[in-house]
Amino acid sequence: MVAPRKRWTRLLSVSACAVVLIGVIGSPTDASNAPTRLSYSVRHLPLDQNQDPPNAVSCTPSGLCIAITYGGDIFELSGTRYVPAVATGSSVTAVSCPTNSFCAVVGGSSNAMILRPRGISAYPLNFGYFNSAVHWESVSCPSPSFCMAGGGIIQGPNSGAGVIATWDGRRWSVAKVVDPYLATDTHTFISSMSCTSPTFCVAADGNDRTLQWNGAKWSFPPRLNSPATNDSFDISCTSSTFCLALGQASKDVFSWNGHSWRRRSPSPFNNNYLDISCITTTFCVAVEDEGKASFWNGRKWSPALTVDPNNYFNAVSCSSAWVCEAVGSNDDFVYLHISRKTPHLPLMCTTFRCQSTTV
Repeated sequence: MVAPRKRWTRLLSVSACAVVLIGVIGSPTDASNAPTRLSYSVRHLPLDQNQDPPNAVSCTPSGLCIAITYGGDIFELSGTRYVPAVATGSSVTAVSCPTNSFCAVVGGSSNAMILRPRGISAYPLNFGYFNSAVHWESVSCPSPSFCMAGGGIIQGPNSGAGVIATWDGRRWSVAKVVDPYLATDTHTFISSMSCTSPTFCVAADGNDRTLQWNGAKWSFPPRLNSPATNDSFDISCTSSTFCLALGQASKDVFSWNGHSWRRRSPSPFNNNYLDISCITTTFCVAVEDEGKASFWNGRKWSPALTVDPNNYFNAVSCSSAWVCEAVGSNDDFVYLHISRKTPHLPLMCTTFRCQSTTV
């Protein structure tokens, strides 16, 4: 585990872009506020054979993105530039960065890290029972003062149950069970989490179920698929009145309108592993494990566009600066942006020292 408040070191490395392409991938419902083109550039991270590929990424509103690997390596991404920031040595699985000066990272082991300009602080993130162990799989932070993490118990009492823990700006709560394990289900681990405020979060498990947080308690709307298909949905919300849920196995798509879930046109993908990120009701980007991307325009998905054919995409994150970063198993990261001209992004910085940078 990384020592608390460990300082990051700057290792700036920039090389030429591998691929730069422009493609039309959809048309918006409202041309005044939704994009019509997605341009992208593919870059390769020079990882050695002992380093894992990036498995998760989170972009701040200004467009600075933080990517992590299973082995605990952390990278700062900004457009087609990157900085290998620090090797934490901890197993990490999910990251959420609401600002340029704050990220929450959770891991496969029972711990969490908070990343700030002054360094990294490590926190225990346990279920609270002797010999219990939790695998943390998701985290979402709408602000530095509130985060919600989700995962599942892999050892000890309540093994197989889905759990959550909250960050209040100072500490993590003791994890509690919100999705009890049922022998008839595949698993109830909280594999996806999306929060837009301390009073609205949506989580998903591996059994077609979503859970909703209203600031006081969790509730279970009806399963998205009925009869159940044991599908795991990836969730992205922009407000309490809009979310998209994308099925990993079924490829089914549902939208949330503030009251209920509605089945929408299916995604154009063929393979199983999918990830989605939305910044408005008319702009979401999804990626899958054949290196393809698709764009939601508020009504339907564009045809799947091959962005990086050698890549197994693990995650994508978009920001309000109309830029996205996708990371994958081929040690690649893909910078996706709107318009023909690459927008100005924050300069690469050491330990999130980007607060004064504007887009």
